Amino acid sequence: MEEVIDMRSSDESENSNNEETEQELSSEIEIENENEIENDFENDFDLNEFINENENENENNQLIQNQNDQLNQKNLNQKLPSRKELSQIKENQEILYSNIYKIQIELLLKKIGLDYKKKTQDIKEYLFELKNKIDGIENIKFQIKKNQITINQLQKSQQNQKQFIYSFKKSNFPNLKLSNDTLRMNILKPSNTYLIGSFLTESLVKPYLNIDVGIEIPSDVFEQEDIFDYKYHDKRAIYLHLISQYLQYIDPEQFTNANMHFSFFKGNRRKPILVIKPGFINIATENNTKSEKQKKRTKRKKERLEKRKTKFVIRIIPMISQKTFDINKLSLESNNLKKNSNQNSTPFYNNSILEDMFFYHHLETIHETITNSKSISEGILLIKEWLHKRKLYSYEDGISGFLASIILVFLIYKKRVIPSMTSYQVFRLFLEFFNKSDELISQGIIIDDQNRKIQEKDKLILQSFRKHFDIVILDEFKACNLAAHFKLSSFYAIKEDARITLDLLRNGENNRSLTILNFQNIFLIPTNLNLKYDGYITISSIENFKKKAKKIKYQDCGFENYFKRKIYRILQKGYGNRISSLAVFKPNEDDYGDCNIQESMKNHFKSKFSLIIGINLNPENCFKIVDRGPEADDQIKAAKFRKLWGKLSELRRFTDGSILEAVAWEKYTEKQESIPRAIAEFLLAHHFGLEVGKHFHFIGDKFSKLIKIQKMVIRSGFQGKKKTVLSHYHQICELVISSFQKISQNMKELDELPLDIISIQPLSDIFSQTSIDVNKPIEFKLEFETSAKWPDNIQAIKHLKIAFLIEISKGLEKYHKINSKISLDYLDVFTNSGFVLRFFLSNGKENDLLEKNRPQDYKEIEKKILFEPNHRDFITQNFTKKNQIYPELTRLCKQWIHSNYLSDYFSNELIEILVGYLFSTSNIRYSQPNSLYSGFLRFLDFMINFEFQNFPIILDPNHILSAQDLEKIDKQFQSLKNKVPIYVSTSQYPIGTRYTSENPTKLIMKRMQKIAQKTLNELLSIFETQEITNKELFNQIQKIFQVQITDFDLIIKLKNSRLIRKKLEKNGIDFYSGFSPKEKFLQELNNKLGFAILFFHNQMELDSEIGIVFKPSSFLPKEFKLSDLTSINCAIPTKIQEDNLITIPNIFEIISSIWIIGEGIIESIESNFENKILF
Repeated sequence: MEEVIDMRSSDESENSNNEETEQELSSEIEIENENEIENDFENDFDLNEFINENENENENNQLIQNQNDQLNQKNLNQKLPSRKELSQIKENQEILYSNIYKIQIELLLKKIGLDYKKKTQDIKEYLFELKNKIDGIENIKFQIKKNQITINQLQKSQQNQKQFIYSFKKSNFPNLKLSNDTLRMNILKPSNTYLIGSFLTESLVKPYLNIDVGIEIPSDVFEQEDIFDYKYHDKRAIYLHLISQYLQYIDPEQFTNANMHFSFFKGNRRKPILVIKPGFINIATENNTKSEKQKKRTKRKKERLEKRKTKFVIRIIPMISQKTFDINKLSLESNNLKKNSNQNSTPFYNNSILEDMFFYHHLETIHETITNSKSISEGILLIKEWLHKRKLYSYEDGISGFLASIILVFLIYKKRVIPSMTSYQVFRLFLEFFNKSDELISQGIIIDDQNRKIQEKDKLILQSFRKHFDIVILDEFKACNLAAHFKLSSFYAIKEDARITLDLLRNGENNRSLTILNFQNIFLIPTNLNLKYDGYITISSIENFKKKAKKIKYQDCGFENYFKRKIYRILQKGYGNRISSLAVFKPNEDDYGDCNIQESMKNHFKSKFSLIIGINLNPENCFKIVDRGPEADDQIKAAKFRKLWGKLSELRRFTDGSILEAVAWEKYTEKQESIPRAIAEFLLAHHFGLEVGKHFHFIGDKFSKLIKIQKMVIRSGFQGKKKTVLSHYHQICELVISSFQKISQNMKELDELPLDIISIQPLSDIFSQTSIDVNKPIEFKLEFETSAKWPDNIQAIKHLKIAFLIEISKGLEKYHKINSKISLDYLDVFTNSGFVLRFFLSNGKENDLLEKNRPQDYKEIEKKILFEPNHRDFITQNFTKKNQIYPELTRLCKQWIHSNYLSDYFSNELIEILVGYLFSTSNIRYSQPNSLYSGFLRFLDFMINFEFQNFPIILDPNHILSAQDLEKIDKQFQSLKNKVPIYVSTSQYPIGTRYTSENPTKLIMKRMQKIAQKTLNELLSIFETQEITNKELFNQIQKIFQVQITDFDLIIKLKNSRLIRKKLEKNGIDFYSGFSPKEKFLQELNNKLGFAILFFHNQMELDSEIGIVFKPSSFLPKEFKLSDLTSINCAIPTKIQEDNLITIPNIFEIISSIWIIGEGIIESIESNFENKILF
């Protein structure tokens, strides 16, 4: 193969295999079948297990560990280690974790790379035959049907050869601008056929097994005038179409309509490429000279080959030589669309011809630069895999393998990357280039192997290109922009993901679990574009804009490109600093890549237009009420501002005395998340004539309406009537804080107390603004100053605490007319506004005695006086105050968990920690969520896909935990991961059982993940629906927060009349006594029947239903015991086995026991097995 086909290089390999399902990497190392391409990636790929198996075999790691041990032992005999020893310990530690990366990368490269020696022989022979068939095109006679294109015959066909008739219909290529001149063209076989692309440079990434074959169209096919008015593009398309028909003529079995279609080079509709999916490769042939035995063996081999499918996809890409056209006539400022004399220049049009002329040269540059270094080639593999996993790989608007390779060539020429580096270092430096450098957008780059500094004349050339293109990458000829299609939005998307990826790499350098986890987040887990942005604008039609747009403005670059660039700039200006990033992309990159070879492309192009705009919000400015513009005196800027905002722009005087053009959004103040929507609706209507609901939808602003806030009754005084009802959460929080501040001040001013109150700490989640039950008592920890007179007996301290509570109660009544109620453990204070503030007393002496003696109720007391105040402060300081969306998102997640009847299994504290993990900078795949939409969907995705059994949840927002602490956490996790389904470690509580010592269980976690998966699928399905009104959209989302009763085995329905919490009336103030018949009933059910049943209910609402699921493990046959005869255990004997009586639980006895326990409160018990009422 290598002797016949010229080998050149290209990474411009379009993903024509998009319909193949992208699968996860498996944990196997060896390829099982050497005769098949390994492309079966499984979901159970476990790097953690692989590392465990290989670390013991890594002598280098063991040597490093021994050195550290020796140094540590030496340090025991010294007060302080020397600087050299500290440096060596640090260096050894870095090497240790870099070796973990090295092992992971080696395994990854084996899985995504291709064994070219074993797996490509058949496809090479197929390519060899393909080249011969294409070269035979010169020996065919062309007879064109009537009313078709006339092509000059160059050479007659051989005698007795079947006649080839070329049939071309213009409808196959509706974008062609055919004229009488265009029809006169000579047909010659390709000047050269090149095997190009990633296959040649051995940088194909599975499963994207695309092989590029370049065909050089002879210069004699064209005339110099063909650079005008798309004549070149017409001839290029006709030439390629002829090749497709000829291949079908020469081998109709191999080249069928089913396995051939047209795609487009870099998304340019005027530049088709031919895509061939061989499907079956029939290479084996029989030889009559062989023996019968050999014939049978050959036949079996042929049958086996014929049954084997190949995953390779071949793309035939036309190109031309550099001498075909005069480069000067294709300069940046030339106008080659003569039919439109008003066009000043056609830079995009000219560049589309130049890139075909210089294609060979660019491929050769890549090939000569990277093929001599294995690490560079492997680095390209890592870069491509990262681009694919982050959904950044784009041929039409962003960066492809070809462009990534060109940028890598630039870094090599600049000595920023050297061949001796490892593939990991190459990959990391590529990311650093995008993260730190703005060369591509600020100036542009020139690919020059001489590594010369950019001269002043070169800067002027780059500047002239920057006037027309978002990104500029020139070669040494400085004529063709290799990144003409690369859009600004794509650049910033890559830049943001590079930053996130580098953070993940850095955060995994000091901990083994984080190293493996972050590696998976970078290379193994694909980004979900539906979760990547805080809000989305989905555009389904742009016909209105096309009617009003002037053709001269988009004739050069094409209407879709013009629309994408214009909408990006308009929205970027409109949102300003309200957003951190904005991306424009298609739902499917290959929307135009599956046009059947005989299908009319005219009909194909009429397929429904679809475009998505993703928006990431800036939390500091996204909900501001006023957009300030320029001063009124600055007429030029003021005119631009008014043009942008139209009728919304108005002159305003601000408090600082300035008079500015401004746009105000006052009517959206109560629904802040609607401000981004309002901006999008106005700008798209004003500049593009697009109507919301008809031409586009805004996704991401409906979730705040789903958070149910209980109404709070505000009274005028103890005996007063109802004054008003608060339903706005922030109003309730402000009132709670003001009431607390007033009461706490009153307490501290009481002179009757023998000891001073030194602190009052909030315990309730309403102080973190994460509570969804605002009517329950609001709890605090009240602590007095230390004193030697505190007794040494716990019971005596309890009695003394009650005496303090009595004094506080009396003082509040005497001096401030505030009523209260004393309990054995706390004091309830009733505020004028209707809140109940509950105070628990604590002192240091009692805490020490509890820790020492650990009484029976130690866990409950410790939770109240130590854990809850620490946790509340941790959440409030690190998340509520730092992330505007965190409190509301937590309330939404709590409501979802409670609405799915999981209240008893996920504590409020655990939910707050799990949501907080989404805002952690060390362990996430996305930027921090700044909308309820992105936050909630990422929470669901996190609960579904995070490997809780393999990795701990580590929350260290202030980076307090040292490397040693992280190592201790990792070791403890390894010892406990089979005992707790979720291991949560924070900087306050590094021991990971504080939050999950009892719940959730593994069974509950599986149930949670199934519910989360169902919810996520339903939400994404709703958002993908285009034809839906805002009201219908909200109603469908609301159903997500309604439990599916069919998910339970039994349903207990309670009597509504018995569910009302008992209320005590005192001085006109309503408050709860703390008694709940439903909770008491559930407690008794769990005590007596919890061995066989899981109970589910909504703790936050007085629902009249309780779901029951039988534990599968409890129904396994067990050996009979006398205690099983009791009705509580509900055992029923089933059979005699070796003189042993075997029993299983009696379901009917269990149901009967439920009825007896709930007598008077149960209305009915229903079964989902047959939908029958049992009681």
